[in-house]
Amino acid sequence: MGEKMVSMPQAVNEFIASNASIFVQGGSNSATGLLAATKLLSQMMMREAQTMAFSDAFLLISILLCIAFMLVPVMDRKR
Repeated sequence: MGEKMVSMPQAVNEFIASNASIFVQGGSNSATGLLAATKLLSQMMMREAQTMAFSDAFLLISILLCIAFMLVPVMDRKR
């Protein structure tokens, strides 16, 4: 089977290359430095994704609370 090449944006390549060189300067070999830089990028992406998910959930709850607030005058007070 042929290897499938994945196209990455230039910023991703630069991030991985610069961080891999930092890990290599710290004493790792090139393969370990590349893996460590990729893992660092993965951790950063996960943190940002969780932040965005929290933001979306907060927005949804805010919208639902605004709708509930607007419905208060319509509610029946006979009880």
